[in-house]
Amino acid sequence: MMWSKDKIVWLLPLVIYLALLGHAPLLDTDEGRYAEIAQYMVKSGDWLVPHLNQVVYFEKPPLFYWFTAFSFLVFGQNEFAARLVSVVFAFLTLLLTYRLAYSLAGEKLARYSGMVFAVLLFNFVVGRLVSLDMTVAFFIAWAICEFYWYMHTRLRRHIYLGYLACGLAMMAKGLIGVVLPVGVIGLYALLTQRWRMLWRLISPVGILLFVSVTLPWYGFMTMRFPGEGGYFGPGGYFDFFIMRHHFYRFTSGMSHQEGVFYFFGVVLVGMLPYLLFLPRWLYDLRHTGWPFWRERRDSVLFLLAWFGLIFVFFSISQSKLMPYVSPLFPPLAVLLASVVAAWLKLPPQENRWFSLWESLVFFVAWLSLFLIPLLVTMLIDRRGWLLGTVLLSLPLLALVLLPWRTHLGKERQVRALSVLFATLLAFSPLLISSFAASYKSGRNIALALQKHYKPQDVIVHFEGYVNSLAFYAGKYCNERPIVVDYPREHRFGVQRLPLEEQKTYCPEVSEFAARWPGETRRLLCVYRARELRKSNGQEQVRQELGTVLGKVYFLEWCGEYVLFSNREP
Repeated sequence: MMWSKDKIVWLLPLVIYLALLGHAPLLDTDEGRYAEIAQYMVKSGDWLVPHLNQVVYFEKPPLFYWFTAFSFLVFGQNEFAARLVSVVFAFLTLLLTYRLAYSLAGEKLARYSGMVFAVLLFNFVVGRLVSLDMTVAFFIAWAICEFYWYMHTRLRRHIYLGYLACGLAMMAKGLIGVVLPVGVIGLYALLTQRWRMLWRLISPVGILLFVSVTLPWYGFMTMRFPGEGGYFGPGGYFDFFIMRHHFYRFTSGMSHQEGVFYFFGVVLVGMLPYLLFLPRWLYDLRHTGWPFWRERRDSVLFLLAWFGLIFVFFSISQSKLMPYVSPLFPPLAVLLASVVAAWLKLPPQENRWFSLWESLVFFVAWLSLFLIPLLVTMLIDRRGWLLGTVLLSLPLLALVLLPWRTHLGKERQVRALSVLFATLLAFSPLLISSFAASYKSGRNIALALQKHYKPQDVIVHFEGYVNSLAFYAGKYCNERPIVVDYPREHRFGVQRLPLEEQKTYCPEVSEFAARWPGETRRLLCVYRARELRKSNGQEQVRQELGTVLGKVYFLEWCGEYVLFSNREP
């Protein structure tokens, strides 16, 4: 097996996924939101009903929150612990990808598949975010693999594990945990004319496993939060989560609307760095063809069915976000690895145009990665920019020279590419941390807020809700903050609060402005204003808040965030 001969597949993800994992602050909105929900579970002891700002939050099931809350209990409430769950499931998905490739074509393809999966840019980004997507991607991929292995081995344990994985996927994100595995296996059966095998996938024991995993929590939530006229009526949990956040969101695009070709760009960029060499590999294979297709057509059809169905499913959905397509990267990694393996078997072929192209691409990438952080962050943190640039320049310059280093041999070139790109990824948080802390995260403003906060003060999120601020402030403040002009995603939970609490903690801007002059408590208000990126941004914000509220005392300015109060410092 590979782990006794070649440790690079296991070393790469440990380097690139764990390196500087807690260096960058939690980003808004998803990272801050999911970390705050898990944080509240730990603080309140309520592990059944997710809460956001101490208000029920029904948009996602709890499995990811449970894992993250457990990580907080073990490692503390910090960025490393919040992101560790995604790293763990990225590594498990790597192991699954290796196991899948090994079952399809043996150890060599498995080794290349693991290497490709570990270094793909998409997996690095999603695998280090506080996000549900890598977790649900693992369970969906696990279910698909188990059903596929059952169709080829008839071992009953595979079908039972497949149903179990579907149940866990549904506890991670909802119905796609069932829809996608069933769709992929159904399409594979259609392409290979194995329709009769689908009947054998129906297992009473498997269904019992699935129900035992999903029914307790979903049943509890449906009965705890019924709708009008019954458990499944309008306004209840079932109507909100199953109907609105599955069918209505898929068909109407209630949020995150993008064009039908959105995921083409996501997948292409996510294939870096191997995308840069893919034209060369395919060109060199034009005469010999693709051995993987000739020798293992059934396996290729399975991988294409897996990749294609998930890609089309999310492309026709009216709601799109970049991490949604995470479940299609295991088969994509195996397909890319099969091209790499076929190319490595060919005798060396010189082509100066491809060598020039590869060198040009790497040089442009190096120049861009050198200049963009310079322009963005040198004004924020010169030392952080300098350290990051020095560390990144060495592997990037090596990448520029790589096409001419043909004496390395083809396989060593591919490995060198993977190791160097992994080094680039591992140190990339140094370049984005300063920018993110000031413009994409509430960490800095939360630290500034802590200097002014006293137990009798009230924290206010003005005109919106800064999720990451709530996580960081939640370490020293237990009282529910006031949120002026609640975002749309909170309103279902807000409507379930008593009317008096809604007026106190969830006012509209006009209601809050009317309370402002006579408020007896000191209010510490955080406002995120994109105008602060402009040279005259502070003056614009002063005028805007003065017009709405009247007398305002400004305490701190942090990037896009401003801290102000109704009392003098």
